[in-house]
Amino acid sequence: MVGLENGTVGMWNCLESEITLQFQTYKDTSDGLKRNMEKIRQCASDKSIYATGGKENDLKIWNLSSDKPEEPAFKARNLPHDFLDLRVPVWIQDLTFLPRTSELVATCTRYGQIRLYDVRAGQRPVSNVQFVDHAIMSISSTMNDRQVIVGTAKGEAGLYDLRNPGQEKLVKKFHDFSGSIRCMVASQELPYVISCGLDRHVYVHHLSQRLAVKKVSSEWGYGEI
Repeated sequence: MVGLENGTVGMWNCLESEITLQFQTYKDTSDGLKRNMEKIRQCASDKSIYATGGKENDLKIWNLSSDKPEEPAFKARNLPHDFLDLRVPVWIQDLTFLPRTSELVATCTRYGQIRLYDVRAGQRPVSNVQFVDHAIMSISSTMNDRQVIVGTAKGEAGLYDLRNPGQEKLVKKFHDFSGSIRCMVASQELPYVISCGLDRHVYVHHLSQRLAVKKVSSEWGYGEI
């Protein structure tokens, strides 16, 4: 499965060397908003389900085993207007399915928010947390129930508990980073998370410790794990 910045998603058949399915994750409109796709992610518990999101391209979940795989099975709805009655901008930078389910998806935004969606509870997020005032670049689910870890463009990382909507809490912040964190991947079976970014290091953190238990440097920068 390949996702392009212009919103196109295509399934490539390596044996036949052809695209067997192709669709758009958003449609151009006359509202003047610039859109793209930042992330496509496969569900670990159901390989036929994918989630996508990007700039002014809110969360959508696609079921490729359905009769109409080119139409989203779930389409998120934006938050209500803010206290100034202004539209809330949308810019999903990364997203992750929570373990052992295809119905819970957490996203992070370029505006510093962490959001949790439950497709059974409606189109709007059941949790919406303002972690920082700058971009969150990466998010990963963890082995802990409804806890996600995020990394920001300024090298901040935090573990958030989203179990109680309205009472979300920051469990812990992690240290040692000295640059933008571009990718975080937590184990679903062990209390460890691997991360990398623009400071040319790979870090291994234990979820109970603020400092890295392992740090590996390279002469090249790291993008994703």
